[in-house]
Amino acid sequence: MLALATGLAMAVPAPAVAATSTDPDWPCVRVMVPEMSPGLIWSGPPIDGIDPTAWQKDPEVRDLVLRVTDRRVPPDKAAAAINEFAAGLTPEEKTDRLVLLFSGAFHTLQEERGDSLEAIRRYAAGQRTMLDRISGHLKQMETQQEGTPDWQRTADELATDRRVLDERRRMLTAVCDRPVLFEQRLGILARTIAPHLPAE
Repeated sequence: MLALATGLAMAVPAPAVAATSTDPDWPCVRVMVPEMSPGLIWSGPPIDGIDPTAWQKDPEVRDLVLRVTDRRVPPDKAAAAINEFAAGLTPEEKTDRLVLLFSGAFHTLQEERGDSLEAIRRYAAGQRTMLDRISGHLKQMETQQEGTPDWQRTADELATDRRVLDERRRMLTAVCDRPVLFEQRLGILARTIAPHLPAE
């Protein structure tokens, strides 16, 4: 019985551990960065002094922000929408409205990226819960008579939890990629908007 339990324990997949992160709730290899920094991807005027909700007061900018930050809209179509918007602006309004557009895109994607970080933490907590359940099953089997109904019930629960853990483990890469997708999209939007800004 002990040999069986030990073998099952060795078969349980180890949780993915971040190689460089010190956050115990962070399961991804890539370092967890709580917030994006506009200065790293944006070459236009700073947006620090702009009200984070100001973009919502310009109906045209608001609609465009919601469109270009929508994951269902392909990046090339988002870029085309920005180019069309910029082409219709007068030289006098280009700077203000294009900076407002980037500000809206930044804050929108920042918020969505934050939600994805919290989802990853919840995912990691779920992994730990599953590992604790599996450990509990193994300890319980050590106290049960092999082949009895109780032992078999525990063994079945263990097998089910192992399958769930395996499925969740296979999803880890996709889960960890989500914040990166927001960063990449913001970079595309920034690089599309910036060339339309008037030269200083």
